[in-house]
Amino acid sequence: TIRYLGRLYPQRVTTIDPAPPRYVGGASHSGGKDVIPFTLGPNNAIHFSGSINGSIPLDLVFDTGASVSVVAERASQAGIRRRNGKANTLSLGSVTIGELEFIETDYHGTLRADGIVGLNAFAGRVVAIDYDRRTMTIWHDRPPVDGYSALPLIWRYQQSLFPITVDNGCGRRTMLALFDTGSRWGLSVPNSDPLATSCPASPAIGQRTA
Repeated sequence: TIRYLGRLYPQRVTTIDPAPPRYVGGASHSGGKDVIPFTLGPNNAIHFSGSINGSIPLDLVFDTGASVSVVAERASQAGIRRRNGKANTLSLGSVTIGELEFIETDYHGTLRADGIVGLNAFAGRVVAIDYDRRTMTIWHDRPPVDGYSALPLIWRYQQSLFPITVDNGCGRRTMLALFDTGSRWGLSVPNSDPLATSCPASPAIGQRTA
C-alpha cells in the first residue's frame, strides 16, 4: 500500500522471477511486520540506511523500477564489494535479507546514493509505503487493509508493469506503465510518445530524457 497526503493507495507486489531472497531476520521473517524509516531525496526518491554484506551504514535508494539491487560507484570507491550470484546479504534496520543478487553500476555521479535496493529484495513480501509518515512496512503475508483492492502486476522485460488508461484532454491511451518509486513524476512518458506530443503545453504528464 502507498499512503500519500492522507489517502491510502493499496497495492500488492507479487513474487517475481528469479526465486525470491531468503529473509533470515526481522519480525516479517516469523509472520510479523518490520517498519523501516526513510527520508525523501531531492527527486522524491526513497532513501534509507542499510548495509551490504556487513558493511558500514550506506545510503540506499528503494527503486521498484530496478529489477535487481545495485552497488553504485560511490560505495565501490569506499571498498564495498558485492559477492557473485546470490551470495549477498542486505540489512535494513531489524530486517536481514540473504541470498540476494547485486550488480555493480557506475552512474557517473548522477545517483546521489551508495546503491539501489531493487524490487528483487522484496519478492514474496507485502510492502506498504507511507509517504506521510516516512515509513516502509514489510509483512510476510498481506494484513487486513480497509479498502484493499488487488492491482495486477505483469512481470515482463525484467520490470513490474501494470495497465493504465491516460486521458490528458488531448488524447486517450491505454498502456503498460512501470511501477517506479525511483521516478520523481506521477507519470513520465518518452518525449516522442503521442501523449507528450498531442498536448505539448500540458504540465499534467512529466517528461524526462534520462
